[in-house]
Amino acid sequence: MSTVIYQGEGVIRIGSCTKYYEKQKLSIKYTTGDTLFLKYKAIKGKIEKITIKEIRVVSNRSIYGAFAFVYVDTMNSLYTDKDLCTEIEALNLAETYYNYQIYLAELAKNPCNIG
Repeated sequence: MSTVIYQGEGVIRIGSCTKYYEKQKLSIKYTTGDTLFLKYKAIKGKIEKITIKEIRVVSNRSIYGAFAFVYVDTMNSLYTDKDLCTEIEALNLAETYYNYQIYLAELAKNPCNIG
């Protein structure tokens, strides 16, 4: 877990011009240069790794100013926190998938032995 300081600025007009600066500390899961794995592919038994090239901070007014992070990899693909996982998590997801496939193959051989 690392911390990034995001600085936003704007102008408030109330009779005269006033400058407005705001700094917020935001905690992010991954940093630039981290090697991560795609969770949705690991669930299907494939291991694909990416390297984070850039982190973009996205603010959305429809969620009342909450911030989200978008990770950009070296191939300029965009990912969120939900799309990425560590190596251990990816290996566990792939192993679970393969164990389930073995269970289904055994069940297809002898459908009477359920359990």
